[in-house]
Amino acid sequence: MLGKTVVAISSTVMRGAVGLRPITFALERRGLTVWPVPTVMLPWHPGIGPSTKTPNPDLPGHLADLGTRANEIDAILTGYYALPEHVEATAAFIDTVRRTRPGIPVLIDPVTGDEAGRYVPDAVATAVREELVPRADIITPNVNELVDLGGSPDLVKAAEALGARQVIVTSAVQEDGQIGTLLLENGNATLVMHDEMDPCPKGTGDLFSAVYLASSMENAPADAVRDAAAATFAAVRASTNDLLAYAAVVDDIANPDRSSVTVKAAADTALRRAG
Repeated sequence: MLGKTVVAISSTVMRGAVGLRPITFALERRGLTVWPVPTVMLPWHPGIGPSTKTPNPDLPGHLADLGTRANEIDAILTGYYALPEHVEATAAFIDTVRRTRPGIPVLIDPVTGDEAGRYVPDAVATAVREELVPRADIITPNVNELVDLGGSPDLVKAAEALGARQVIVTSAVQEDGQIGTLLLENGNATLVMHDEMDPCPKGTGDLFSAVYLASSMENAPADAVRDAAAATFAAVRASTNDLLAYAAVVDDIANPDRSSVTVKAAADTALRRAG
């Protein structure tokens, strides 16, 4: 993995282990070079409550500049956006890079909401759905984002509506004190379970996406989802408050313990959400 470069586009957050902080940390611990591009500066995760937001005024220019180095880019990962025009600039950047590197993986983490609903403006969620989702090889929504963007409480139908080669749904299944991540790929479903931790700190989706992307660049999707779930579970288990303790589990990020998670049959009844 040495020598591979990922452009990571997401938020910079002061208090909290979310956005570019865990993304960059995890990708670098997996041996990748990271070009972090901040979309916005925030004091904390937007799901916690209102705060001052300072969008990056030069993001379109930054991406245009990086696009001139497209031949050096091996993957793109996107996360949180505060402005729809930043989403549009990212879509143009992806197109620019793919003209030079058509086979690179693009992972879209559609960070738009949680169990309480959307925490981004509707215009941002619409831009993510219309501009980024169609350009994704891999999409990593939580279950609420999938239902919102895919337009169906049936997780399989919602995932199919997104159209990506791989859709990985975090927090897709909760049963018997466990929580499951669902990988949907080419009509096949893989469900990876581990013990549920409550309360769960913010930032798990960012860490999961980064580890999944890194692992998927050298492993099969089913193994990559086990790696991402195991690394994220280790970080949650190490957390003692609402801050994700990713820095405490460096070894688990670099070399996840796949035995800490369980692969189960994804029964049809497990892939639907009430509502």
